[in-house]
Amino acid sequence: MRDFYFVGNVYSPGRTPKTEACLVEEAKEYCHRVLSDVQVDELVLHLQELQNYLVRENARLRRVEVRFVRNEFYAHLEIGNSCVNMEFVKGSCKEAAASELFNDGWWNCFESFAAELGDADRVCIDVMTQANVSSPEAFMRARQIGDERVAQIVRTYADLKFVD
Repeated sequence: MRDFYFVGNVYSPGRTPKTEACLVEEAKEYCHRVLSDVQVDELVLHLQELQNYLVRENARLRRVEVRFVRNEFYAHLEIGNSCVNMEFVKGSCKEAAASELFNDGWWNCFESFAAELGDADRVCIDVMTQANVSSPEAFMRARQIGDERVAQIVRTYADLKFVD
């Protein structure tokens, strides 16, 4: 049976090598998403390939270890001294996939709704508040929204929620 993980927060020390900082930024794209064990393995390979590219471009950059650590209590992705926390998701492959599809569908519906509303920014922010959308998810989704006005509303919401 396939394992699923909810990608939580990224913890990074104050000062990190440039390579590590770049890899952590790439890993942040996966925050607040559900990934299967296969996708986690692909993420590790992707980060290792990105690191190889960065080091090829600038030989002065220092390499960092990228690995997935899992036991019965926790799972996380180590990127040098930084860490991407993951929580185990209980349920079947079908349930996890349905959850991700629902999330994508909700954002697609929200974008259409917000585009049709016109100047009702406050209504859109209230909808996201009632849906309990987190600041990181809003930042991530704002990049994917095609309508620039709607993307700006989502970024504004993310900024407001981040302050809370």
